[in-house]
Amino acid sequence: MSGISNFICKPTAAEVVELCESVTDKNFVTDAEKTQLGTDVIHTAASVKSAIETLAGGVDIISLDNFKEGSTNLILTAAERALIANGELPVGAILDWPKHVALPTGWMWWRKEAKNTITYANLFAKIGYTYGGSGTTFFLGENSTAALFLAITGTQKNYLGMCRNANKDIYVAVYGGDIYKQTEGVGDFIAMGQISRNWYGMCADAAGNVYAAVYQNDIYKQTGGVGNFIGMGQNSRNWSDMCVDAAGNVYAAEYGGDIYKQTGGVGNFIAMGQTSRVWYSMCADAVGNVYAAEYGGDIYKQTGGVGNFIAMGQTSRNWYGMCADAAGNVYAAVKGGDIYKQTGGAGNFLAMGQTSRNWSGMCPNFDGEIYAAVSGGELFKLSESTAKIVKY
Repeated sequence: MSGISNFICKPTAAEVVELCESVTDKNFVTDAEKTQLGTDVIHTAASVKSAIETLAGGVDIISLDNFKEGSTNLILTAAERALIANGELPVGAILDWPKHVALPTGWMWWRKEAKNTITYANLFAKIGYTYGGSGTTFFLGENSTAALFLAITGTQKNYLGMCRNANKDIYVAVYGGDIYKQTEGVGDFIAMGQISRNWYGMCADAAGNVYAAVYQNDIYKQTGGVGNFIGMGQNSRNWSDMCVDAAGNVYAAEYGGDIYKQTGGVGNFIAMGQTSRVWYSMCADAVGNVYAAEYGGDIYKQTGGVGNFIAMGQTSRNWYGMCADAAGNVYAAVKGGDIYKQTGGAGNFLAMGQTSRNWSGMCPNFDGEIYAAVSGGELFKLSESTAKIVKY
């Protein structure tokens, strides 16, 4: 649906003819032709237009494109026309909106989601069950803007961990190779000349420090985002992914072991006493929740950075990389599968319909775009930074 913000009141006779002919698969005639042919012919454009306006209660109907959707919500009331005349938009208006910008009051994302008919009574009065639902549940429409991860590099490497630091730089680690950096999120990823290691997960804190875990080795740190990555003297473990929460705590997952935490970014990484699992990927959102995915298992969540990691009841998959954006959306990549998204940090992770690849590390940039690495492949970026929103 194109949205009732794109309206034209009082469609022309030609528009009505086009509509009716497309629906009936018949050609309409003019008044003069009807006189010549007799009365036993299909209605004229003028008579059909009059009938439509009568059925609409005497109010103006909007553009032909919207009218073809066949929904009664596409009729503007006098009050709604008055709102538009004053520069406001009525309930049901749909606009493009940057994904990384907070939603304005009274608006929500326009995507295939179930809503309560009582909570969103005004919007339900407009669209009803047009997009599905029954009883106290109705659905919004699909977001008409496709969001696809598109390749941004031509070089294939064993990319694994990714992160973004406070300086807007994007890092990506290569297992058995170097660490690469895209300065301020612009241009090519340039090798940093680090010693070749089995680099795995990466993360960065608010102070600009960047961490990189090495499988069956140490955890390394680049202080302030400058210079080389220096070993922190942690015990050699099967380190996999890493993340930093809103309080500055640094987490490191052990493949087939525990999850470790460096409190406040100071001191050693201490075991948290979590159940030994094939922990493979981690991320933290802006409100302090920490996620950890198990390869071939579930996704687990530590609410508010406190307590144990609790299973979220997601379908068992080969989860391989995770990240969270500024809008609170959480992404989880599947090796040899799709990328999944939990909208607003609530509900289940739903498939985004991406091409099946060996997705690995993920991270967001400062513009709300999401990067995704492919192990043995290229680097990708979510191409669409805007989405539809609807006024409710």
